[in-house]
Amino acid sequence: MEKTFYLLERIYRMTHIPVLYLDKTGGFTLFNIGYDSSDNPFMTDEALLQTLMDRLHQSELPVLEFEENILYGACRDSMENMILFGPVSTLPLTVGNLKQYAYRHKIKSDTFRISTKSIDELCSTLAIFFYSITGKSVTEIDIISDPKDSSDNKEMQHSLYENYLLKNTEIDLSRFNFSTEIDFVKYIKNGDPDSVKRHMNQHLPAFQEGRVGKLAQKPFKQNEYLACTAITLASRAAIEGGLDSLTSYLMSDLYLQRLENCKDIASIYRLVLEVQLSYAERVQQVNQNKSQLSYIEQCKNYIARNLNKRFTVEDLAKEIQINKSYLNRKFSKAEGMGIQQYAQLKRIEAAANMLKFSDESILTISNYLCFASQSHFGRLFKEHMGETPKVYREKNRLLDFKKGTD
Repeated sequence: MEKTFYLLERIYRMTHIPVLYLDKTGGFTLFNIGYDSSDNPFMTDEALLQTLMDRLHQSELPVLEFEENILYGACRDSMENMILFGPVSTLPLTVGNLKQYAYRHKIKSDTFRISTKSIDELCSTLAIFFYSITGKSVTEIDIISDPKDSSDNKEMQHSLYENYLLKNTEIDLSRFNFSTEIDFVKYIKNGDPDSVKRHMNQHLPAFQEGRVGKLAQKPFKQNEYLACTAITLASRAAIEGGLDSLTSYLMSDLYLQRLENCKDIASIYRLVLEVQLSYAERVQQVNQNKSQLSYIEQCKNYIARNLNKRFTVEDLAKEIQINKSYLNRKFSKAEGMGIQQYAQLKRIEAAANMLKFSDESILTISNYLCFASQSHFGRLFKEHMGETPKVYREKNRLLDFKKGTD
């Protein structure tokens, strides 16, 4: 879940497309950026939310929904939670247009606005995010031409499909081979820096010539976006290869900050090469001790997947197929704390993220993460974080995570 928060925050900062992250029922907000809950049409208009939920039930791929010139995007993560993007408009909207939209979707704010984005931008954002969290590749055409799409959108989508195909056919004839992109991810995941370096040198011309997809009109911005994508994918591949998520995210933060300081395309290329090699080398180090750490990593992964469920050490041991007492001893020796203490710490960390990035009440967060009671949650949170959940939210919640700017 931390990885998803991280990706959504970065994508929003790059695209300024509003994002709402809901649990699979649609009733619990995990993350909200771009709008207040009172401004977000998915939260003010139940019919709109239900439409997107119905679309997602019919498709395993990201989906688009059209409302005149307004676009919405949606997909699901591996836990069936929903990620909703938008609204965005393909044309600039007048004050009158915005008032009509706000009235239609029960939005009462006088400052409500909608960013102007092309369908290519929204589709690219969906494709990048979907691949980052699932490892499954989709193209803009896959999203636009979803065969399970509702009948109301068929005519518009057919037109968009034909126009996009006509415009990009010539480009795609010489486009960067996707299997090569997968190789980069594989080499990082396997901790193989030599192969990473060889392939980067071999395929650098494809980056220089723009044969990796068109994300922006200006060459520098194009390469900046590609570098951001490469850093995100490398971070994810390294975590899958065994690098702990905290180290991977901190490295990613550092590289993204350095990307901001790149003044020319050549410096971006050098940074991307460093990113790929550094992550591969880190995974290589982890793999040297993989046999000793395998049970511990499986244990951590199980805990990360089940923070919102009640489980015992015995449940975990059965899942990993190892003796409970042996697992307890190994985990305590490796981590310096027991399994339940570790799970409690991870729930506190997840709660801290939800306090910063969602509008859910403290009681709701406490129940969602399986604390015995709100008072029990408050006491444990203060022990770990040094302040109560309420004070932590007031001090750490950033306004620009709620209110976006174009």
